[in-house]
Amino acid sequence: MDVRALAANSISAVAIAAAALNGKGDWNIGKTGYALTSAEEALIATAILTAANGIETGWTLQQALRIVLSSLGGKLSGAPAGPIVVRDAGDSKARITATVDADGNLYTIEYAKAVNYDTQWILGLMEKA
Repeated sequence: MDVRALAANSISAVAIAAAALNGKGDWNIGKTGYALTSAEEALIATAILTAANGIETGWTLQQALRIVLSSLGGKLSGAPAGPIVVRDAGDSKARITATVDADGNLYTIEYAKAVNYDTQWILGLMEKA
């Protein structure tokens, strides 16, 4: 392509000398005073944790993490005959409820995904980071 054939005020990689861009990509180096407010941080955290279908269809990240934490560190009851109940790590709610057949095989499983989002909890985590 002939660069001279481009329309007026257009630019191409061929037309730019490498030196013309030196120092142009470091706009924030050495700058201070750029920070998110606590409210903005909370909004970002909320968006990440509660994004619809954030893990798979019908699951937010927060819902999935609650089930994972319960399955790894929750109180288990009812095994092996069932129904099997796994409570949350704080032992305040049944997060996973499962029934098994006569051989102990998993037959049905229900998850308690409901969340009560607490912005202050998220802000507390951010302050600890």
